[in-house]
Amino acid sequence: MGRKKLSNSKDRTSEDRGNASLSKADRETKIINSMANTSVILMSTMMGAFTNLMVDAAGAMASGMAEALGGKDAEDKVSKEIKQGLPGVDEKVKAIISDIRKDIYSQMKQKRRGVRVLVF
Repeated sequence: MGRKKLSNSKDRTSEDRGNASLSKADRETKIINSMANTSVILMSTMMGAFTNLMVDAAGAMASGMAEALGGKDAEDKVSKEIKQGLPGVDEKVKAIISDIRKDIYSQMKQKRRGVRVLVF
C-alpha cells in the first residue's frame, strides 16, 4: 500500500483557500446558532419550572386565605380554579419565550458582520 503525500499549504489553490474560509464561516455560524439554541432551551426550561413554582405558591396562599375566610369549600373552589388556569399561564410563557427567540435571531442577523470582524 502506498502512502499519499499530504499537500502543503503552498500547493493549495486559491479556490481551496476560499472553500476553507467558507467552511470556517459555516462553522462559526453553526457554533453561534448552537449557543443561541442552547440558551433558549435552558431559558425556557427554567422559566417553565419557575412559572410552575410561582403558580403553586400563589395557589397555596390563595387557597389558604379562602379557607380562612370561607371554609373548606371555598379552599377547594379556589384551588380548582388555579389549577385550571395553569395551562393559560404556560401558553403565555411559551409566547414570551418565542418572542425572545425571534428577537435573539434578528439581533444575530444584524450583528453577524460585527461578530465576524471580531473573530477574524
